[in-house]
Order: sequence, then structure tokens, then C-alpha cells
Amino acid sequence: MEAIVSSSKIHVVEHLLSLKSYSLPQILLAHPVKCHPDYTSICKESDEWIFSYLGVTSPEHKKRQAQWRVPSFAAFLTPPSSPKRRTLLGGKFTWLTTALDDQLDESKISQGGRSSQYRDAILSIFSGRSDYPAILPAEVPLLRACEELMPEIRSFMLPPTLNRFLAYTKQWSQTFDVAYESTQVFKELRRDNVWITPYFPMIEMFLGLGLGDDVAGSKDFLAAQDAISDHAWMVNDLFSFAKEFRDEKKLSNILSVSLLMDSCVHTIQDAIDLVCTELQAKEEEFLYYHGILVKRAQAGNNQDLLRYLEAILAVIPGNLHFHYITVRYHGYNNPCVNGEAWHGKVILQPNTLGPPPKPHPYLYDI
Repeated sequence: MEAIVSSSKIHVVEHLLSLKSYSLPQILLAHPVKCHPDYTSICKESDEWIFSYLGVTSPEHKKRQAQWRVPSFAAFLTPPSSPKRRTLLGGKFTWLTTALDDQLDESKISQGGRSSQYRDAILSIFSGRSDYPAILPAEVPLLRACEELMPEIRSFMLPPTLNRFLAYTKQWSQTFDVAYESTQVFKELRRDNVWITPYFPMIEMFLGLGLGDDVAGSKDFLAAQDAISDHAWMVNDLFSFAKEFRDEKKLSNILSVSLLMDSCVHTIQDAIDLVCTELQAKEEEFLYYHGILVKRAQAGNNQDLLRYLEAILAVIPGNLHFHYITVRYHGYNNPCVNGEAWHGKVILQPNTLGPPPKPHPYLYDI
């Protein structure tokens, strides 16, 4: 996604160049984070699986990558009653999509004109086809991982669920290389640009459900889903900004977009405070539509829908807590990453190693 920036906002570059720190407010939630009982083994097995495709072999490299805690995302979002095998598929899928996103961001693919072909190959494999374009050596390992993982995921999805999963994946593919002229257009693109929406059919799979299109395509169902997705990508942008800033990467998240394009936003702190206010509104919006859907399901004695609605209450707190405990955005051995939620001053300087965190259920070691 590319921004079209007004020349009247170019002065914000001076603000970014002088930025040293900002404050991350406390983010309150209506529901606590939950975790699958097989959390540790799911995370370790998912780590080892993706490491075999990424060429992560040394003990030190494995230890550092394990601190990303990517599979914990699946363990937080999966209903505790879900069979371990299905939750493990979720952990592997989360690692796979994270690695695919990172590879698509690499200049050798994005600047080499390979992004579209690579995404076509991903979509083909997800759909169960083998007629994808020729691939480069650097692209082979993760596509082989797709070929191993996706048949089993597809086998556990009932037809309506699989169709939605593939449709959402296609929407993700179409958000690349698209220009946006306003924050509103950016938000609409960003909703589909992260891997949260395809996770809704994954939750159906975890539960062994196959919701009909009359339910999953209803206005209130989609509104609840969109509210969760918006909350999720805004959390991601909020927590990833510091890393993108330190790494001097292209700033294409809601904080920098708001700073560049919104007349009411003059500093990064303004943008952060605005996003945190919107996070509260998005959770309230989700709960509003969730309540409507629960009443409808109860009136129609739709037990499958009630099970699904109970499960998706875990998505907002689970996604947020994942962002608190991953070093993907906060640096290795960061003392703030202690397994719990945190807030306060974020210093924009190269990360320094701190003492190892104290033992915590969510901080498994490899």
C-alpha cells in the first residue's frame, strides 16, 4: 500500500527525525486473555516446524526466534476445548503467514517485480492447485511449507468455511501495490492486509463447525467480524511502529499515515492517543453486534453459532496479549516483555539486552 501525501504535511518529517520517545497508554479490555491448555507444546512444535523451512539451525538462533512467540497467537485465539492437533495447525499457520508477509516485504521480491507472482503461487497452493508460476530459489522453502500444511487445514474445513477462507485470502492478496488518498481508504485496505480475517474460518475449523453463508454472510455477523479485524490491525500498527522506525523501514501504518494525512494529527503521540481511543470504540462496536448475534442465535436455538460467538470473544484480548509478549516488535530480552500487559514510555533507540525475564506461563523456552 502506497500513500499519496499532501505537500502541506511535509513538515512532519522534521517531527519524525527528532522523535526520541512516546507514551503507550494502558489499553483496557472487556474480557481477559485465555490460553489453550497445550500452549507450550503447540508453540514449541510450531517453532521447530517453521525453523526447518527457514534454515534456523543453531541453538542461539532458535532461542532468539522462539522469543517471537508467534504460535502463541493461535493458542490465545483457539478455544480451550479445541483438539490439540487442530490448534497445532493454527500455530503452524500463524508462523507460515508471518514468514510469508516478511518475505513479501523483502526488497528482492517487492522491488524485483516478484510480489504478484509470489502471491499467485500462495493462492494456488492454498486452493489445492499446483499450477502456480515458476518460483525463485529464495521462494521455494515457504511454498513447500504451504504445500505440506494446507492440505490438512483444508481437510478439516467444511465447504462453506473453506470457501470463506479462500475468499479472505484472495482479499489479502489484492491489497498490495494499491495507493490510498486518505486515512479512511488506508483503514479499509489495512483490514484485509493483515492475516486476521482468514482466521475467522480457522476458528470454525478449531470447533469443527461449518457456519452457513446465511449466518456468516449476514450484515451483523460481518459487522462484528470487521470490528475485530479493525481492532487487530490497529493494535499491530501501534506496536510495530517503534520497530519500523528503528529499522528505518517504510512507515506504512496508521500512526505515520495519520500524521501525514490528517489535519488534526500533529505528532506521533496525537496519532497514538487517537488510535487508542478508536480501539476502545472498536471493542464496543464488536460487543454491540456480538450481543445482537447472541440473541438471534438463542432465539433460533442455533448452538453452532453460540459456540462460535463464545469463541470469538477471545480474539481481541488474545491478539493484544500476543503483541505484549512478542519480541518481534520490542527487541530480544526486553525487560518489558515479561508475559504481562505493559504500558508507559517507549524509547526509540537501538534495543539493548536486558536480564532474562522471570518465569511466566506465556514465556516458554525452546
